[in-house]
Amino acid sequence: GWLAVSTCAPQVVFEHLRSLTQVKMPDGAEVFFRFWDGRHIYPILSELGAEAPEVVPVFDRYLINGR
Repeated sequence: GWLAVSTCAPQVVFEHLRSLTQVKMPDGAEVFFRFWDGRHIYPILSELGAEAPEVVPVFDRYLINGR
């Protein structure tokens, strides 16, 4: 799991997280993205590095799986 800190209004955070639940694959198929599972989101954010805030702009900082 993960813990995040945000200065955004709760409704803004909720709407952003809701926008992450479905993603499109390169073949156009829509899949369910388990962003709340640290095993799935951590590798993505780690790979993005400095660009990670583009995926989760509503969070000022976060702790994922103890990292």
